[in-house]
Amino acid sequence: MRAVLSYSFRDVWNSIKYGFSFKKLWTQLIGLVLGTICYSIFAYLALLASGLSFGEIWYYWKFIPIPVGEALSIGGSILLAIGILGFVICNYIFAVAVAKITIEQLRGDEFFEVKDAIKFARKKGWSVITTPLCVVFVIAFILLGGLILGLLGKIPYAGEIIILIFAIPAIAMCIFIIYLLFALIFSAFLGPSVVASSESDTFDTLFEIFSTLNEQPFRFILYQFFTFLLTIFTSSLLAWALGRAVSIMDWVWSASWLMGAKFKAIEEAALYFFTSSPVLSSLFPYLRFLGVDAILNVPLTLPAQGFLINFVGFFFGIGLYIMVFIVIAQAINSLNVGTLMSYLVIAKKKDDLDLLEVKKEEEKEEKKVEEGEEPGN
Repeated sequence: MRAVLSYSFRDVWNSIKYGFSFKKLWTQLIGLVLGTICYSIFAYLALLASGLSFGEIWYYWKFIPIPVGEALSIGGSILLAIGILGFVICNYIFAVAVAKITIEQLRGDEFFEVKDAIKFARKKGWSVITTPLCVVFVIAFILLGGLILGLLGKIPYAGEIIILIFAIPAIAMCIFIIYLLFALIFSAFLGPSVVASSESDTFDTLFEIFSTLNEQPFRFILYQFFTFLLTIFTSSLLAWALGRAVSIMDWVWSASWLMGAKFKAIEEAALYFFTSSPVLSSLFPYLRFLGVDAILNVPLTLPAQGFLINFVGFFFGIGLYIMVFIVIAQAINSLNVGTLMSYLVIAKKKDDLDLLEVKKEEEKEEKKVEEGEEPGN
Protein backbone atom coordinates (compact mmCIF):
# COMPACT_ATOMS: atom_id res chain seq x y z
CA MET A 1 0.00 0.00 0.00
CA ARG A 2 1.32 3.42 -0.99
CA ALA A 3 2.50 5.56 1.92
CA VAL A 4 0.45 8.66 2.63
CA LEU A 5 2.74 11.65 2.99
CA SER A 6 1.80 15.06 4.31
CA TYR A 7 4.69 16.69 2.39
CA SER A 8 5.67 18.64 5.45
CA PHE A 9 8.12 18.53 8.33
CA ARG A 10 6.20 15.56 9.78
CA ASP A 11 7.45 13.31 6.99
CA VAL A 12 11.05 13.87 8.07
CA TRP A 13 10.08 12.79 11.59
CA ASN A 14 8.58 9.60 10.13
CA SER A 15 12.01 8.69 8.75
CA ILE A 16 12.65 7.03 12.12
CA LYS A 17 10.03 4.44 11.23
CA TYR A 18 11.39 3.81 7.75
CA GLY A 19 15.02 3.89 8.87
CA PHE A 20 14.70 1.02 11.34
CA SER A 21 14.60 -1.86 8.87
CA PHE A 22 16.62 -5.07 8.87
CA LYS A 23 16.57 -5.19 5.06
CA LYS A 24 18.04 -1.69 4.75
CA LEU A 25 20.48 -2.28 7.61
CA TRP A 26 21.71 -5.47 5.96
CA THR A 27 22.11 -3.72 2.60
CA GLN A 28 24.14 -0.86 4.04
CA LEU A 29 26.14 -3.27 6.20
CA ILE A 30 27.30 -5.10 3.05
CA GLY A 31 28.55 -1.83 1.57
CA LEU A 32 30.23 -0.86 4.83
CA VAL A 33 32.07 -4.18 5.15
CA LEU A 34 33.17 -4.19 1.49
CA GLY A 35 34.30 -0.57 1.77
CA THR A 36 36.23 -1.30 4.97
CA ILE A 37 37.98 -4.30 3.39
CA CYS A 38 38.98 -2.12 0.43
CA TYR A 39 40.21 0.62 2.76
CA SER A 40 42.15 -1.76 5.02
CA ILE A 41 44.01 -3.36 2.09
CA PHE A 42 45.15 0.00 0.74
CA ALA A 43 45.89 1.35 4.25
CA TYR A 44 48.19 -1.61 4.89
CA LEU A 45 49.87 -1.05 1.52
CA ALA A 46 50.24 2.66 2.31
CA LEU A 47 51.92 1.97 5.64
CA LEU A 48 54.14 -0.73 4.15
CA ALA A 49 55.18 1.69 1.40
CA SER A 50 55.99 4.25 4.12
CA GLY A 51 58.51 1.97 5.82
CA LEU A 52 56.49 0.20 8.52
CA SER A 53 56.61 -3.57 8.81
CA PHE A 54 53.52 -5.78 8.76
CA GLY A 55 54.11 -6.64 12.42
CA GLU A 56 54.25 -2.98 13.42
CA ILE A 57 51.01 -2.23 11.58
CA TRP A 58 49.29 -5.18 13.24
CA TYR A 59 50.64 -4.21 16.67
CA TYR A 60 49.18 -0.68 16.47
CA TRP A 61 45.99 -1.11 14.45
CA LYS A 62 45.10 -4.79 13.87
CA PHE A 63 42.57 -5.21 11.03
CA ILE A 64 41.73 -1.55 10.32
CA PRO A 65 44.69 0.85 10.31
CA ILE A 66 43.75 4.44 11.12
CA PRO A 67 47.12 6.20 10.63
CA VAL A 68 46.19 9.60 12.06
CA GLY A 69 49.34 11.68 12.48
CA GLU A 70 51.49 8.99 10.87
CA ALA A 71 54.13 10.29 8.45
CA LEU A 72 53.37 8.68 5.09
CA SER A 73 55.48 8.73 1.94
CA ILE A 74 54.04 10.23 -1.25
CA GLY A 75 53.23 6.76 -2.55
CA GLY A 76 51.73 5.83 0.80
CA SER A 77 49.55 8.94 0.81
CA ILE A 78 48.28 8.09 -2.69
CA LEU A 79 47.51 4.51 -1.67
CA LEU A 80 45.69 5.69 1.46
CA ALA A 81 43.67 8.16 -0.64
CA ILE A 82 42.70 5.33 -2.99
CA GLY A 83 41.56 3.27 -0.02
CA ILE A 84 39.46 6.12 1.37
CA LEU A 85 37.95 6.70 -2.09
CA GLY A 86 37.09 3.01 -2.38
CA PHE A 87 35.45 3.11 1.05
CA VAL A 88 33.37 6.16 0.07
CA ILE A 89 32.33 4.68 -3.29
CA CYS A 90 31.20 1.38 -1.76
CA ASN A 91 29.10 3.11 0.88
CA TYR A 92 27.56 5.55 -1.61
CA ILE A 93 26.60 2.78 -4.05
CA PHE A 94 24.90 0.79 -1.31
CA ALA A 95 23.31 3.99 0.04
CA VAL A 96 21.62 4.27 -3.36
CA ALA A 97 20.39 0.70 -2.91
CA VAL A 98 18.96 1.58 0.52
CA ALA A 99 17.28 4.68 -0.91
CA LYS A 100 15.82 2.55 -3.72
CA ILE A 101 14.39 0.06 -1.22
CA THR A 102 12.87 2.97 0.72
CA ILE A 103 11.31 4.66 -2.31
CA GLU A 104 9.77 1.37 -3.46
CA GLN A 105 8.47 0.78 0.05
CA LEU A 106 6.86 4.21 0.03
CA ARG A 107 5.33 3.41 -3.37
CA GLY A 108 3.73 0.32 -1.84
CA ASP A 109 6.20 -2.45 -2.71
CA GLU A 110 7.13 -3.83 0.70
CA PHE A 111 8.83 -6.85 -0.84
CA PHE A 112 11.30 -5.11 -3.14
CA GLU A 113 14.35 -7.38 -2.98
CA VAL A 114 17.84 -6.44 -1.86
CA LYS A 115 19.41 -8.01 -4.95
CA ASP A 116 17.23 -5.84 -7.21
CA ALA A 117 18.19 -2.74 -5.22
CA ILE A 118 21.90 -3.58 -5.50
CA LYS A 119 21.49 -4.27 -9.23
CA PHE A 120 19.86 -0.86 -9.63
CA ALA A 121 22.60 0.82 -7.60
CA ARG A 122 25.36 -0.79 -9.67
CA LYS A 123 23.68 0.47 -12.83
CA LYS A 124 22.52 3.94 -11.80
CA GLY A 125 24.42 4.69 -8.61
CA TRP A 126 27.56 6.01 -10.26
CA SER A 127 25.80 9.35 -10.76
CA VAL A 128 26.19 9.83 -7.01
CA ILE A 129 29.97 9.74 -7.50
CA THR A 130 30.24 11.63 -10.79
CA THR A 131 27.97 14.50 -9.71
CA PRO A 132 30.24 15.88 -6.94
CA LEU A 133 33.26 15.11 -9.14
CA CYS A 134 31.81 17.40 -11.81
CA VAL A 135 31.42 20.16 -9.24
CA VAL A 136 34.99 19.60 -8.02
CA PHE A 137 36.23 19.72 -11.63
CA VAL A 138 34.56 23.10 -12.21
CA ILE A 139 36.03 24.48 -8.98
CA ALA A 140 39.47 23.20 -9.97
CA PHE A 141 39.12 24.72 -13.44
CA ILE A 142 38.28 28.14 -11.97
CA LEU A 143 41.18 27.92 -9.52
CA LEU A 144 43.49 27.00 -12.40
CA GLY A 145 42.34 30.14 -14.19
CA GLY A 146 43.18 32.12 -11.06
CA LEU A 147 46.67 30.62 -10.96
CA ILE A 148 47.24 31.56 -14.59
CA LEU A 149 46.01 35.09 -13.90
CA GLY A 150 48.41 35.28 -10.95
CA LEU A 151 51.30 34.24 -13.19
CA LEU A 152 50.32 36.89 -15.75
CA GLY A 153 50.35 39.41 -12.91
CA LYS A 154 54.09 38.80 -12.51
CA ILE A 155 54.78 40.32 -15.94
CA PRO A 156 56.61 43.64 -15.42
CA TYR A 157 54.40 46.71 -15.95
CA ALA A 158 51.70 44.82 -17.91
CA GLY A 159 50.98 42.51 -14.97
CA GLU A 160 49.48 45.26 -12.84
CA ILE A 161 47.19 46.33 -15.69
CA ILE A 162 46.05 42.73 -16.28
CA ILE A 163 45.21 42.30 -12.58
CA LEU A 164 43.30 45.60 -12.59
CA ILE A 165 41.24 44.57 -15.63
CA PHE A 166 40.38 41.13 -14.30
CA ALA A 167 39.89 42.06 -10.62
CA ILE A 168 36.09 42.30 -10.76
CA PRO A 169 35.64 39.08 -12.80
CA ALA A 170 38.03 37.35 -10.38
CA ILE A 171 35.93 38.42 -7.39
CA ALA A 172 32.80 37.18 -9.19
CA MET A 173 34.49 33.82 -9.80
CA CYS A 174 35.48 33.58 -6.13
CA ILE A 175 31.86 34.14 -5.12
CA PHE A 176 30.85 31.49 -7.65
CA ILE A 177 33.31 29.07 -6.03
CA ILE A 178 31.58 29.59 -2.69
CA TYR A 179 28.26 28.84 -4.40
CA LEU A 180 29.76 25.67 -5.91
CA LEU A 181 31.06 24.59 -2.50
CA PHE A 182 27.49 24.72 -1.19
CA ALA A 183 26.41 22.69 -4.23
CA LEU A 184 29.14 20.16 -3.42
CA ILE A 185 27.87 19.80 0.15
CA PHE A 186 24.28 19.43 -1.08
CA SER A 187 25.35 16.78 -3.61
CA ALA A 188 27.10 14.77 -0.89
CA PHE A 189 23.77 14.32 0.91
CA LEU A 190 21.14 14.53 -1.82
CA GLY A 191 22.77 12.33 -4.47
CA PRO A 192 21.39 8.91 -3.39
CA SER A 193 17.90 10.32 -2.89
CA VAL A 194 17.77 11.97 -6.32
CA VAL A 195 19.11 8.92 -8.14
CA ALA A 196 16.86 6.43 -6.33
CA SER A 197 13.65 8.45 -6.69
CA SER A 198 13.99 9.54 -10.33
CA GLU A 199 16.65 7.17 -11.76
CA SER A 200 18.55 10.24 -12.92
CA ASP A 201 21.90 10.43 -14.68
CA THR A 202 24.73 12.81 -13.76
CA PHE A 203 23.23 15.80 -15.60
CA ASP A 204 19.76 15.33 -14.09
CA THR A 205 21.24 14.88 -10.63
CA LEU A 206 23.28 18.07 -11.02
CA PHE A 207 20.16 19.91 -12.13
CA GLU A 208 18.25 18.76 -9.04
CA ILE A 209 21.13 19.70 -6.75
CA PHE A 210 21.29 23.24 -8.11
CA SER A 211 17.50 23.51 -8.21
CA THR A 212 17.30 22.62 -4.51
CA LEU A 213 20.15 24.99 -3.68
CA ASN A 214 18.49 27.85 -5.56
CA GLU A 215 14.86 27.35 -4.54
CA GLN A 216 14.76 25.54 -1.18
CA PRO A 217 18.17 25.95 0.52
CA PHE A 218 16.91 26.92 3.98
CA ARG A 219 14.24 24.23 4.08
CA PHE A 220 16.80 21.61 3.09
CA ILE A 221 19.31 22.81 5.70
CA LEU A 222 16.61 22.82 8.40
CA TYR A 223 15.39 19.36 7.46
CA GLN A 224 18.96 18.07 7.28
CA PHE A 225 19.76 19.44 10.73
CA PHE A 226 16.74 17.61 12.12
CA THR A 227 17.80 14.48 10.22
CA PHE A 228 21.21 14.68 11.88
CA LEU A 229 19.54 14.79 15.31
CA LEU A 230 17.43 11.75 14.44
CA THR A 231 20.52 9.96 13.13
CA ILE A 232 22.40 10.56 16.38
CA PHE A 233 19.38 9.41 18.39
CA THR A 234 18.69 6.19 16.47
CA SER A 235 22.32 5.07 16.18
CA SER A 236 22.98 5.93 19.83
CA LEU A 237 19.91 3.97 20.89
CA LEU A 238 21.13 0.95 18.93
CA ALA A 239 24.66 1.26 20.36
CA TRP A 240 23.23 1.49 23.88
CA ALA A 241 21.02 -1.59 23.30
CA LEU A 242 23.94 -3.65 21.93
CA GLY A 243 26.08 -2.51 24.87
CA ARG A 244 23.43 -3.63 27.34
CA ALA A 245 23.10 -6.98 25.56
CA VAL A 246 26.85 -7.57 25.89
CA SER A 247 26.69 -6.47 29.56
CA ILE A 248 23.98 -9.05 30.29
CA MET A 249 26.04 -11.76 28.56
CA ASP A 250 29.10 -10.73 30.55
CA TRP A 251 27.14 -10.67 33.81
CA VAL A 252 25.84 -14.21 33.26
CA TRP A 253 28.84 -16.00 31.75
CA SER A 254 31.50 -14.36 33.93
CA ALA A 255 29.77 -15.46 37.11
CA SER A 256 32.13 -17.36 39.39
CA TRP A 257 29.95 -20.50 39.28
CA LEU A 258 29.93 -20.48 35.45
CA MET A 259 32.86 -19.54 33.19
CA GLY A 260 34.21 -16.87 35.53
CA ALA A 261 37.74 -15.71 34.73
CA LYS A 262 37.80 -17.84 31.58
CA PHE A 263 35.14 -15.68 29.92
CA LYS A 264 36.91 -12.50 31.06
CA ALA A 265 40.02 -13.79 29.27
CA ILE A 266 37.96 -14.38 26.11
CA GLU A 267 36.66 -10.83 26.30
CA GLU A 268 40.18 -9.49 26.71
CA ALA A 269 41.34 -11.52 23.71
CA ALA A 270 38.40 -10.16 21.70
CA LEU A 271 39.37 -6.58 22.55
CA TYR A 272 42.97 -7.30 21.51
CA PHE A 273 41.80 -7.77 17.90
CA PHE A 274 39.97 -4.43 17.87
CA THR A 275 41.68 -1.42 16.32
CA SER A 276 42.88 1.54 18.36
CA SER A 277 43.41 5.15 17.36
CA PRO A 278 43.43 8.66 18.87
CA VAL A 279 40.34 9.29 16.73
CA LEU A 280 38.42 6.64 18.65
CA SER A 281 39.82 7.88 21.97
CA SER A 282 38.36 11.32 21.26
CA LEU A 283 34.92 9.68 21.38
CA PHE A 284 35.45 8.48 24.96
CA PRO A 285 32.96 10.88 26.66
CA TYR A 286 30.22 9.93 24.17
CA LEU A 287 30.94 6.19 24.37
CA ARG A 288 31.09 6.39 28.17
CA PHE A 289 27.68 8.08 28.17
CA LEU A 290 26.32 5.14 26.14
CA GLY A 291 28.10 2.65 28.39
CA VAL A 292 30.17 1.11 25.58
CA ASP A 293 33.55 2.72 26.34
CA ALA A 294 35.05 -0.73 27.04
CA ILE A 295 35.87 -1.05 23.32
CA LEU A 296 38.62 1.53 23.87
CA ASN A 297 40.41 -0.68 26.43
CA VAL A 298 42.46 -2.49 23.79
CA PRO A 299 45.24 -4.64 25.36
CA LEU A 300 48.63 -4.61 23.66
CA THR A 301 49.16 -8.35 24.04
CA LEU A 302 46.97 -11.44 23.99
CA PRO A 303 46.09 -12.86 27.41
CA ALA A 304 48.30 -15.80 28.39
CA GLN A 305 45.39 -18.23 28.68
CA GLY A 306 46.25 -20.69 25.93
CA PHE A 307 45.50 -21.16 22.25
CA LEU A 308 41.84 -22.13 22.62
CA ILE A 309 40.97 -19.01 24.63
CA ASN A 310 42.65 -16.78 22.04
CA PHE A 311 41.03 -18.72 19.18
CA VAL A 312 37.56 -18.16 20.63
CA GLY A 313 38.50 -14.56 21.43
CA PHE A 314 39.37 -14.00 17.78
CA PHE A 315 35.81 -14.82 16.70
CA PHE A 316 34.40 -12.74 19.54
CA GLY A 317 36.59 -9.90 18.22
CA ILE A 318 35.07 -10.33 14.75
CA GLY A 319 31.66 -10.16 16.41
CA LEU A 320 32.73 -6.92 18.09
CA TYR A 321 33.61 -5.45 14.69
CA ILE A 322 30.24 -6.55 13.33
CA MET A 323 28.38 -4.83 16.17
CA VAL A 324 30.30 -1.60 15.56
CA PHE A 325 29.58 -1.88 11.83
CA ILE A 326 25.89 -2.41 12.56
CA VAL A 327 25.75 0.85 14.54
CA ILE A 328 27.59 2.76 11.81
CA ALA A 329 25.38 1.21 9.12
CA GLN A 330 22.29 2.26 11.07
CA ALA A 331 23.64 5.82 11.29
CA ILE A 332 24.15 5.89 7.50
CA ASN A 333 20.67 4.39 7.03
CA SER A 334 19.00 7.00 9.21
CA LEU A 335 20.81 9.83 7.44
CA ASN A 336 20.00 8.36 4.03
CA VAL A 337 16.31 7.75 4.71
CA GLY A 338 15.85 11.12 6.41
CA THR A 339 17.44 12.89 3.46
CA LEU A 340 15.18 10.98 1.07
CA MET A 341 12.07 12.04 3.00
CA SER A 342 13.36 15.63 2.97
CA TYR A 343 13.89 15.49 -0.79
CA LEU A 344 10.38 14.13 -1.41
CA VAL A 345 8.95 17.09 0.49
CA ILE A 346 11.24 19.59 -1.25
CA ALA A 347 10.45 18.23 -4.72
CA LYS A 348 6.75 18.66 -3.97
CA LYS A 349 7.27 22.19 -2.67
CA LYS A 350 9.46 23.48 -5.50
CA ASP A 351 8.13 21.55 -8.52
CA ASP A 352 4.72 20.32 -7.31
CA LEU A 353 6.02 16.86 -8.21
CA ASP A 354 4.99 13.70 -6.38
CA LEU A 355 7.99 11.44 -6.88
CA LEU A 356 6.08 8.46 -5.52
CA GLU A 357 3.83 8.65 -8.60
CA VAL A 358 6.61 9.02 -11.15
CA LYS A 359 7.19 5.30 -11.55
CA LYS A 360 3.49 4.61 -12.08
CA GLU A 361 3.30 7.23 -14.81
CA GLU A 362 6.39 5.84 -16.53
CA GLU A 363 4.94 2.33 -16.42
CA LYS A 364 1.71 3.62 -18.03
CA GLU A 365 3.66 5.26 -20.84
CA GLU A 366 5.72 2.12 -21.43
CA LYS A 367 2.55 0.03 -21.55
CA LYS A 368 1.03 2.38 -24.14
CA VAL A 369 4.13 2.12 -26.29
CA GLU A 370 4.00 -1.68 -26.10
CA GLU A 371 0.32 -1.60 -27.16
CA GLY A 372 1.10 0.67 -30.10
CA GLU A 373 -0.54 3.82 -28.71
CA GLU A 374 0.99 7.29 -28.75
CA PRO A 375 2.60 8.18 -25.42
CA GLY A 376 0.77 10.90 -23.54
CA ASN A 377 -2.66 10.03 -24.96
